[in-house]
Amino acid sequence: MSFLVEKGASIQKIADQLAQQGLVKNTWSVNLIAKLKKIKGPLVAGEYKLSPGMTPHQVLDAILEGKIVYYDVVIPDGIRVDEVPRLIGATGLVSEQDMAAALSDRALMVDVSISAGSFEGYLLPTTYKFTRPIDARGMIVRMRNEGQKEITDKMIERTIDLGFTFHQVLTIASIIEKQASVRRERPTISSVMHNRLKIGMPLQSEPTLRYGLKKFDGPLTQQDLSAQSAYNTFQNTGLPPTPICNPSIKAIEAALYPADTDFLYFVPRGDGTHEFSSSLKEHTKAVAKYRALNPN
Repeated sequence: MSFLVEKGASIQKIADQLAQQGLVKNTWSVNLIAKLKKIKGPLVAGEYKLSPGMTPHQVLDAILEGKIVYYDVVIPDGIRVDEVPRLIGATGLVSEQDMAAALSDRALMVDVSISAGSFEGYLLPTTYKFTRPIDARGMIVRMRNEGQKEITDKMIERTIDLGFTFHQVLTIASIIEKQASVRRERPTISSVMHNRLKIGMPLQSEPTLRYGLKKFDGPLTQQDLSAQSAYNTFQNTGLPPTPICNPSIKAIEAALYPADTDFLYFVPRGDGTHEFSSSLKEHTKAVAKYRALNPN
């Protein structure tokens, strides 16, 4: 049976709740044990798994030892912010609606030092541990704080050396995350992006275009390629205004440390990897080759 200890709850309140839920027969037994153990301060807040078959001593010892129930919440690499509410809602910790509202809260963004107007790119993909009671705001603050701990001083120094803001690094990393099906290619894909940015060449990234269109499935049309959007990197040079997903720490590292290449192009081989080229002539041959091998 789940039992919640609220933050700052007194022994008397806990004893009352234990009795109300049938986990102890009366409150005086808990109060007496607490007095004998000289328990005065607040206990560890969180969710505990207790049963009516436990003695008052066992119940109180479990709470005293802080045996909180934790729930693993996996934020996968490359997840978009608009996908997070459904994922979190499925855990039952908070509702999908509450998470969506919190992720749209501009005041919360300011509180956690995000000036981009969106949490996109700022929720580090990893496994987080949460316990009840928790709300959507608390979950987001935790994810943001734990994510920031992964960003080292060396990463910030490297960002400055490259002449970027960290927001731009996250944007580059998010595109790498969506383009690289095979992880070992991340630094090479990063090199293509850096090389194009250096010479003012459009990134021509399909994932950015799809993000701007809010159309994530199906083949792109000529109309899509001509769409007026800040995320249309076929029409615009430079980076889109925000990340297009939440990149992993490995994608961020790839954005900061691209491979040393002169590649400007790549084309999918059809197996998740890419053929990289330095010239348009080489790229055109590669496109023809893999289109013939993968006509669909």
